[in-house]
Amino acid sequence: HLSIHSIKEIAENCTRLEELSLQGISGICDEDLKHVIRKVGAQLTRLILDGNLLTDKSFCFLKHCTRLQVLDMTCCRRMTDRGLLEGIGALQKLRLLKLQLGLKLTTRAFSTFLNRPAMACIIYLHLYCCPQLDDYGLEGIANRCVNLRTLYLNSCYKVTDAGILKLICNCKKLQILELIEIGGITGTGCLDLIPTHLPLLKKLNSFLCRHVPDELLLKLASVMPQLEVINHNGYRVPVLKEEQFRSRIHREYNHLYSYIDGDILQSFEENLTEQCRSSRFQITM
Repeated sequence: HLSIHSIKEIAENCTRLEELSLQGISGICDEDLKHVIRKVGAQLTRLILDGNLLTDKSFCFLKHCTRLQVLDMTCCRRMTDRGLLEGIGALQKLRLLKLQLGLKLTTRAFSTFLNRPAMACIIYLHLYCCPQLDDYGLEGIANRCVNLRTLYLNSCYKVTDAGILKLICNCKKLQILELIEIGGITGTGCLDLIPTHLPLLKKLNSFLCRHVPDELLLKLASVMPQLEVINHNGYRVPVLKEEQFRSRIHREYNHLYSYIDGDILQSFEENLTEQCRSSRFQITM
């Protein structure tokens, strides 16, 4: 591993340095990063950091990296709203942003930050373990991130179906949507709109989203066979052919038929028939 002294030497001697990765160097502190930024910050276009020991003192100093297009923060657990808004919020050219462990960032800060006009440049956004990120923050993404291609949300527990719906209805260029351990979503009324609203989507990952039913994902995979759909167990949802889909529906029908009364059965038949119509499949009971 590079020492802090070596990093400072690189910054002082590599006068044309544009890309710098400090990943895995957990011992870097505020003064170390500020020294690097003073030397090469104005020309950096890519910066990868392990911010375990960093505070707002250096996060705010990131505003001097005016050409920065890629910012990957492996850990920002000590960052507060001030570091986010005054530091990263001042960057106007970011295209890729990765924030992990934003434990001290508030709901209001996320909403303000994500609703900035500069977010229109973002094509890749990765937010991991940001517990105060909620639907208002996602509304900012939906309103501003018109060029977003990849969105990764992991362990953002305040997010609900309402926020995901806004994303799906507005982020038309999305190609990858990763929703990992988002316990507040069921997918109903939002994920089923993907075929009509996100035709470019290549991957949908709902790993550890335990309230998203397999049947919804199965239907989605059948309607969009080119889409890679991952269920809450981490397995890819198979693309069923028409006869396989019909057979699965019949098995469920016959299983229920053995013990439910006629009124409930009639309601179940009508519901299944409607599902099959919406899935472009026809079925005869």
